Amino acid sequence: MSESNDATFNSSPISVGDDPLGSPLSRSIFDAAAEGLLVLSKEGFIIAVNPAFCTLYGISADDVVGRHHSVFTEWIEVHRFDRSVAESTWVTRRALGGEAVAGVLQTIHNKKSGSGFIARCGAKPLLEYGRFVSTTITVEDVTEATRAQQSLEGALSAAEVGTYRVDLVARRVWGDANFARVYGLTEEEVQGGPLERLYQLAHPDDVERVRATVREATRTGEQHEVEYRVVLPQGGIRWILSRGRAELDESGAAIQRIGSILDISIRRAALEAVRESAERFRLLVESVPEIAWTATPEGHHDYYNERWYETTGRERKGEDWTIFLHPEDREKASQSWDHSVSTGLPFEFETRLWETRTGTYRWFLARARPLCDDEGRIVRWFGVTSDIHDQKTKERSLEFLTELSEATRPLREASEIVAACQERLGEHLGVSRCAYAEVAEDEDTFKIVQDWSPSLPSTVGMYSLHLFGRSVEVALRSGRTTAVDDVDRDLASGDGRETFNAIGIKSVVCCSLIKGGRLVALMALHMDRPRAWTREEIRLLEAVADRCWAEIERARAERELRELNQELEARVRERTEELTRANRDLNEFSYSVAHDLRSPLRAIVTSSRILLEDAADRLNDEERHILQRQAANSVRLAGIVDDLLSFARLAQAEIRREPFDMTRIACQIASDVSGRGWQNAPRIQVQEGMRSEGDPILVGYALTNLLDNACKFSPQGGVVRVGEKEGVFYVQDQGVGFDMAHADRLFVAFERLVDQESFAGTGVGLANVRRIVERHGGRIWAESEPGKGATFWFTL
Repeated sequence: MSESNDATFNSSPISVGDDPLGSPLSRSIFDAAAEGLLVLSKEGFIIAVNPAFCTLYGISADDVVGRHHSVFTEWIEVHRFDRSVAESTWVTRRALGGEAVAGVLQTIHNKKSGSGFIARCGAKPLLEYGRFVSTTITVEDVTEATRAQQSLEGALSAAEVGTYRVDLVARRVWGDANFARVYGLTEEEVQGGPLERLYQLAHPDDVERVRATVREATRTGEQHEVEYRVVLPQGGIRWILSRGRAELDESGAAIQRIGSILDISIRRAALEAVRESAERFRLLVESVPEIAWTATPEGHHDYYNERWYETTGRERKGEDWTIFLHPEDREKASQSWDHSVSTGLPFEFETRLWETRTGTYRWFLARARPLCDDEGRIVRWFGVTSDIHDQKTKERSLEFLTELSEATRPLREASEIVAACQERLGEHLGVSRCAYAEVAEDEDTFKIVQDWSPSLPSTVGMYSLHLFGRSVEVALRSGRTTAVDDVDRDLASGDGRETFNAIGIKSVVCCSLIKGGRLVALMALHMDRPRAWTREEIRLLEAVADRCWAEIERARAERELRELNQELEARVRERTEELTRANRDLNEFSYSVAHDLRSPLRAIVTSSRILLEDAADRLNDEERHILQRQAANSVRLAGIVDDLLSFARLAQAEIRREPFDMTRIACQIASDVSGRGWQNAPRIQVQEGMRSEGDPILVGYALTNLLDNACKFSPQGGVVRVGEKEGVFYVQDQGVGFDMAHADRLFVAFERLVDQESFAGTGVGLANVRRIVERHGGRIWAESEPGKGATFWFTL
């Protein structure tokens, strides 16, 4: 064990009475300790061992208690890290000298299993009135940690071990490259360089210890092993491990020392980190705010930490722990604990525990786990009880607010919403009354519009804010919730006490709502007796008040929206009726005009043809030409009149939707259109398998117009195609085409993109097609280029 390890152990003697273990509580803690403990008298006899010690050594207490400590010699050998230790009982020898010892590694053999383990041993003296009376030896199994350290050291040694030779006569040193690197020197500096240079690089706090270790090893002829710090020439500190052995001449004088060094900075940093982590963990465990407790295997609670007594306010007496629980929880908690004790299963229970500081019950979560011996027998219960009141309260508040939102969401009237909020909040918190008030624009007068109470009279009515005292008024105007636990105790005369007493209020908490920079509403909880309002209750009131206002605003907005929708619907109905009437009148007018024009036009055509036939010999060429034009224009006008009648009828025709075979209808229409004796005689090709849904008669009419147009504009020997692509139907020709810049005029009645002399027509056909398609809920459009034909696409 190095001197540095001894120096880091912080120990203070413990004064005890005649019993080295002190009180029964000390005995309980001694027995429950996880590390092995052994108490020796100053004469070296064993006074006590704990269960953990017996387990480590594979013995029973009866085997060793009362015997001399030398009984352990056969089971102990000094670990290789402590080869400087002269004897296996080194820890015990120093402990019996009244010294504190820590961190000594020894290999210990288990008597029962025959296996060995590496232990970290230490000792603390126990004093009585400053006089050494006994010592406590601690033994901790660190086999895994030590082996990990050994593996790390082996890996580092294999990689970067430096070797050296020292001429003890000339006081010169020779080292390899790794040796030079570890010391931060050049290789030249360690080729016969002065030995004193190495001591100069040793840390001032370590140099004397290093010199003494090396001197003693040289004197005894044994190998030295020492860890120390080196201050590098370039700056910084490096930990190294130095090992070496002196060689003697024939006379027995030391002439040289050969050895190795290893950079162990990483290992030392890791060990220091582990040591610091362990110390932090120990301090953390000792300072946790939870209640810690232990119990016997039979379930008797025999120890509590200070947090228990701070919480319950009771002295250290053997009282039944369940008396500190809420009356509703006692039986269930007791049954749950008895079940765990009888079965060995972990204990976990949520309960309300009395807290003296607040004078209320708070929610706690108690957990316990059993500690068992090698045979599985429970030797002790260890438990922790944690304060979960805030979490539990938040959960209950969240659950309450969720249920409140579900209850108020379907409500449409402000009075219904306020009533629901008041009743649910009042019952949840067990208050005497819950009131909701709306504040006038003067921000002083307010009206309690509704209140709820299981027993107190109603307070509905008009009030003035300043009558409730200056302190309450200032708080509410600024948007701060105000709470008065005891009206008679906390409020002075003239500061609202009289007003509160007049309406039967002995305790109150009131929340104000500031919206748009103005005080608009108040919600209050009343008690007919003093009450200590908790922070959670105040927060819940604030949340309910805010939600109540939000729900009221939501109901008002929905009512306004319903009224606006009703008004809009009325306007839409009225406007629709007006448009329907106007459209009907327009169609009737168009039908009437068209019908009335048919007879005069028929007479003009007839009379023109009679004159051409009966008076042909008396008419000159110009007169015959005039009559022929008059007859032709009358026929064309009659066609326009017929199209107008069709256009009017299509606006009123009822759509009869049904599935139909588009291919069959297209073929029938193609046959009819082809038989009209076109001079250019185009071929019409119809795609197979086309089906759709709509009014087959109206769709046939539209398809007839499209095919008529396609045939009309097709060149001699041209092809007209009727087909479907991805649910869209089309009629395609190879005719003259048109400029897409004028495409928006195609489907307007009487609009034509070609002259009458080149291509006859009325300009109403495509308008009728669009009306049919749109009445089916579809749309129609065209694609074309001049001289490259046109394609008309439509959906139904």
